[in-house]
Amino acid sequence: MTKHLTELKHPCQSVNNKSPDTSEITKNINDASLANLKHYEGKWEHGQTRTIRVPIALADRVLTIARQLDNGESFYTSDLPDAAVLLNQLKAKRKKSKCDLADVEAILDMLGSLLP
Repeated sequence: MTKHLTELKHPCQSVNNKSPDTSEITKNINDASLANLKHYEGKWEHGQTRTIRVPIALADRVLTIARQLDNGESFYTSDLPDAAVLLNQLKAKRKKSKCDLADVEAILDMLGSLLP
């Protein structure tokens, strides 16, 4: 009593395997219900969206970056280290360095101006 796969019908198919007439589909729709439907407003400032595939491990970070870009923000982290900490690290590596705190601060300012 098993049916062959070709005999099984999808609910949207009519008996002759053709798509149903749209009038069959729309005849049960209440016009008052249609009037109450609200137009969906997208949440993105840059308009239309599309689905993309990204690794699960990166998905949240990619979405965060996309939101920042959409809001006109920079996604590049501009967390530059403290000048005094950098100077201490430099002096530990290069004991004869003549660099001082003002030099390190000037370098950090130059790097900061390069960031978006």
